[in-house]
Amino acid sequence: MIDLFGTLHTFLNRQALFNHNYAMRKIVLIAFLLLPLISFGQEMVTISGYIEDAENGEKLLGGTVFDLRSKKGAATNDYGFY
Repeated sequence: MIDLFGTLHTFLNRQALFNHNYAMRKIVLIAFLLLPLISFGQEMVTISGYIEDAENGEKLLGGTVFDLRSKKGAATNDYGFY
């Protein structure tokens, strides 16, 4: 197993990179520790279904669905499925 703390300690102690700048070390350490949290905060969701006419229940082809929050959309296929 990789020694992450030893690797991080070696990386932060390089004189050429940080020249013993405590504030910069602190910022890099915080960024290094928070980086995994960013990737876990995003979850993948798949939404699918049919678009139907409200009056007769017929599947509508060429319809579109758009999510305002994620700014992603999809169009229905020949069977009204998206």
